[in-house]
Amino acid sequence: MDGRRLPHLPQSPGAGARATVAHALPLPAVAYHAAATVHFRLRIRGLPDPGLSIASADPGRGGRLSALLSARLSAIAAILIGSCCGQALGQASVTAPASRPAVKEVRVAAEAFSRGAPVPDWVEPVPVPEAARKRPVLVRLADTQLRAAPTPAVFVHRAIQSNDSSTLKKIGEFPIYFVPDYQRLTLHSISVLRAGEKLDRTQSANIRFLQPSSEFASSTYTSSVTAAVLIDDVRVGDTVEYAYTVEGENPVFAGKYFEGAMWDGDDPVELRRVVFSTPESRPIAWKPIGDFGAAIPDPKVSVHDGVRTLRFEERSLEPVTVETLTPNSYAPFRWIQFSEFESWSEVNAWAGGLFPPRPATLPELAALVDTLRAKPTPEARLSEALAFTQREIRYLSLSFGESSHRPASPEVVLQRRFGDCKDKSYFLITLLEAVGIEAHPVLLSTQRRSRQELMLPGPGPFDHVIVQARIGEQVYFVDPTIFEQRGRIDRIGQAHEQAQVLVISADTTGLTTIPLSPADLDTSERHDEAVLKRFDGEGELVSRQTFTGVRAALMRAVLARVELKAIEKEIGAAFEKSYPGAVLSGPIEVQDDTDLNRVVLTSRLHIPEFARKAGTSWVIAYRPENLIGVVNAQSSSNRSFPMKVQSFPYIARYSFDLELPQEVAAIRDPNTERLNGAFFDYSVTQSFRGNRAKVEIDFRALAGEIPAKKVSEYQSDVRKLGELSRWVVLIGPGDFKKPGFLGIGEKSLRDTLIERTRESISKYTASIKSEKLGGADLAKAYCERSVAYYYLDEFDKALQDANRAVELAPNDAEILACRSEAYFSSGDFTHAVTDASRAVLLGEGEARYLTGKPATSWR
Repeated sequence: MDGRRLPHLPQSPGAGARATVAHALPLPAVAYHAAATVHFRLRIRGLPDPGLSIASADPGRGGRLSALLSARLSAIAAILIGSCCGQALGQASVTAPASRPAVKEVRVAAEAFSRGAPVPDWVEPVPVPEAARKRPVLVRLADTQLRAAPTPAVFVHRAIQSNDSSTLKKIGEFPIYFVPDYQRLTLHSISVLRAGEKLDRTQSANIRFLQPSSEFASSTYTSSVTAAVLIDDVRVGDTVEYAYTVEGENPVFAGKYFEGAMWDGDDPVELRRVVFSTPESRPIAWKPIGDFGAAIPDPKVSVHDGVRTLRFEERSLEPVTVETLTPNSYAPFRWIQFSEFESWSEVNAWAGGLFPPRPATLPELAALVDTLRAKPTPEARLSEALAFTQREIRYLSLSFGESSHRPASPEVVLQRRFGDCKDKSYFLITLLEAVGIEAHPVLLSTQRRSRQELMLPGPGPFDHVIVQARIGEQVYFVDPTIFEQRGRIDRIGQAHEQAQVLVISADTTGLTTIPLSPADLDTSERHDEAVLKRFDGEGELVSRQTFTGVRAALMRAVLARVELKAIEKEIGAAFEKSYPGAVLSGPIEVQDDTDLNRVVLTSRLHIPEFARKAGTSWVIAYRPENLIGVVNAQSSSNRSFPMKVQSFPYIARYSFDLELPQEVAAIRDPNTERLNGAFFDYSVTQSFRGNRAKVEIDFRALAGEIPAKKVSEYQSDVRKLGELSRWVVLIGPGDFKKPGFLGIGEKSLRDTLIERTRESISKYTASIKSEKLGGADLAKAYCERSVAYYYLDEFDKALQDANRAVELAPNDAEILACRSEAYFSSGDFTHAVTDASRAVLLGEGEARYLTGKPATSWR
């Protein structure tokens, strides 16, 4: 990781001083491995321990998935039973062993650190202003001076006052971040200003050089160091003043300058000052970045002795408090960006030099290429090369010096069988080029996935590398750092959907956005079937959770690395929370279709007291786990910042089939309730015929961010969603058979169902003839009437209506499923399977219509 390219913060020091900054900021030039985001948070916030939280692109996507295997089994159980949060890849939090220290102390070379040296001549001195406000903590001076010289340097001058005992930590300790491999830290002075006196603590301050022990757990090693400065004897009312300079840059950037200086902080500031100087002959652009608050004041510009200097200054800054769920793409803190890169093409040219074309000359590499060439199609070669890189090259990052961004050679990667994202990507590109597949490295940010175009061009935003492969007109974006992805390349899914990226190729002139995966690869499907033979007895539940796309790869990895008994134990415990007393009745069943990249997990359970008495009725509750947490539970709509939707992109489909005791004879026509809003679509369809009830729920998130002014509208839709999400089946007194005296005077159940079905046909016919319906709605009406005819064994009419429905909506999965059912009932199994297959590919989910038509026992 590059230790120089960080925004220089005006916040007061200490463990909590920078805690609200990092997540909303662009990432200035961190290393190219996914785990670098952890270290960036560590350095930007000043925390001694990042908590081993695995940072990923967003709640549903991206990042290195290997960290999930270290997560608590309860997190795995959540994934396996299909909860929404469990679907979000890389979202689990890893708990460090209690015995492992948060940090380790290291030594730095004598030439990398000194204290007590005078301030450089190029620094413009500024006095510490008087405190005009009394706050628990007050930053009296936040002065940052940046020098774009042959050896770049950053001078930092801070003065922070504590006026409450709770804030003494903020003045008594502070971190300084640098990379001793190529940077030198000079601590000029530390003073305590107390009652008119200036007490020198430069030599007495305790300084320890620390690195996070999390590097071992994350398989990521860097040379970044935190100089933790501890000051004795600080008191309420004291002001701690300190100044230091960091000189040097990572040689991997070949002298190209880019930097950032924070403007706002989470503490009040009396005087914020940024001074930037560069030779007049060296044009370096600057740009204010920020989405909240007034514009940063324009700088005062001067030229003296061939040096151009910009002076930014503002007084009496109020703190910025970041609201929960603020999107990463939004910048609540203002900051100033500097960059010598004039265009994204120039960034592309720089990065291209790190990944030069390389022939596969190593014998073992050549043998691997021969194996790939033997595959029948380019798609098969791409799939096999990706799987080999994911499977055989383990993730390990050694990011020291230039290796923070420069990859190891493919030969070295193959010999040692490990590498980080840039190493694995370069290795994969070499394989693909050797078998005739065009491939390019792709730079992306796992933190700020969009709005990169608002920034000046530069390497700063990017912290991860993946691969773009082209086969004909088809473009694939693949990530060699995630777990092995098997099957057809068009079925593996996309871990970085909608990320704004820079493809490193000769014809690149700007940024590119990775498209969404096909809907069927982005859908979480869960199908629950329950049987209750006696209302006072136990129920049986069969739950099937289907994983496709990237989620399927994750499931295979979890199942391969965690003992099945342990998984079953945690899944059983998770089900027991949803259904009190529930126990697994057998082992978890796993069906893995690697060609279609589809994994189905089946759990079978016994549930005591499945039905509960409610007055004269019975209630059976069900729990669609893949719909839990799909919307934000925000208590207040009074926001200044936009709100991030935690489940986006996200599509979920859930169905619940319930078979009740034979004495139940309910007759309820299918009823659909919909909520179509600007932020999500939700529909629930319920039907009840005889002793069989069915519920189908569909959910699709439509927006990943909610503007602040729209949050109240979003919360209104969430409340409406809550009203529709009853998640119970109610069996009332009228739903039971009434045989009468010796069966005299009562219609049979069959007669009643036939009568109700004909009434339904009349209603659908009236709707069709009304000419008020069109498109999908008219197609659905024909479909519903087809189903009704099918129940009456009028198969010709059923197929006629189904054909008309498909004419109106030829690519609708539900309509195709409807016609498949009509074909099946008439004995035309060939056409039934054809429509069923198309419906599955379009996202219909469980092909329930292939199991035979329901409710046939009444005939």
